[in-house]
Amino acid sequence: MRGTLKPRLDAPRNELLSAYMRSLHERSSQIWEHEVPRIVSDTADFLRRLLLQPDFTCRSSLQADDDLLSLAEAAIRDNLSVGKLSPDFLAEKLGISRATLYRVFAPHGGIMRYVQERRLIAVQAALSDPLETRKLSQIALDLGFNSEAHFSRAFRQRFAGTASEYRREQLEASARTQLTSPEVVNRWWLEVAARAR
Repeated sequence: MRGTLKPRLDAPRNELLSAYMRSLHERSSQIWEHEVPRIVSDTADFLRRLLLQPDFTCRSSLQADDDLLSLAEAAIRDNLSVGKLSPDFLAEKLGISRATLYRVFAPHGGIMRYVQERRLIAVQAALSDPLETRKLSQIALDLGFNSEAHFSRAFRQRFAGTASEYRREQLEASARTQLTSPEVVNRWWLEVAARAR
């Protein structure tokens, strides 16, 4: 019976849906309450377009850039440990020109700034996990920072404190409270589903 079910989406739409959902999941811990209505609305619009638009290739250039950005984010996320995560590498992986890649990332401060931001957010997420036991230097290395000094400077500049201070604060916070309950996540998804109809 397993082989008789056909996928609802074609391969490009499946890949885009996966990339979008992973990006949303990654950003979910950094969403402010006042941003929720806009994100719910954007997600509902994305799902409506993805699932209901018969000719998905006929979309506006802004929508195409947003889709390309989601796919690029997924490629970056999947390759954070690659020390030489370069524009050439990403353009080849996505099957686009470097010029297109630069254009899509221009509103985000450029591709390499974006890559570093994703690395820092991944480090922040690892340090927020009370079950994470790797040393700071190992986390930084695993996420593509080739120099411990560069990592320390970048983290301090981005988060206004050291990585070890941040880790300590997160461990103390997790001991005091549960940051995200299943009820909050479930309520959020119900809102998305209601708006997507």
